[in-house]
Amino acid sequence: MANRYGREEDRRPERESRRPRRYTKEEVLQAIPGTGGIKNNIARRLGCGYATVKAFIERWPEVAQAVEDERNIVGDVAESVIMDALLNGDLETAKWFARVKLGDRGYVPRTESRTTVDQVAVVTTRVVRRSMDEFDTMDGPDESNETA
Repeated sequence: MANRYGREEDRRPERESRRPRRYTKEEVLQAIPGTGGIKNNIARRLGCGYATVKAFIERWPEVAQAVEDERNIVGDVAESVIMDALLNGDLETAKWFARVKLGDRGYVPRTESRTTVDQVAVVTTRVVRRSMDEFDTMDGPDESNETA
């Protein structure tokens, strides 16, 4: 049966005593897959606190690497979803991707403002690709104010 934390096996067990439980490195490593590398998720699986998991990561390099590997898996899944959206022609995803990832190709945010009939200023931001010609025609610094 699922609970508010997800799967039944992820539920934090009730403590039977006040003595802290000792975990082996292998137990911690087994708790990591499927957590997305999120420390709270690992802690729930182990039945310990966030700080305990953080200490395990600092103590054991193998655990730190396993958490990083789990995060990379989630990143790969996210990139796959983005790629699928791009290949399916999702315009909003394409605009977001250009704004975030393609600045080196000239896609830059540009803010435009205009006044409507009711004198209400409307400001929009959109990502545009500037051509090299546009950059060449942009005014440089005002040279008339230079002092000799």
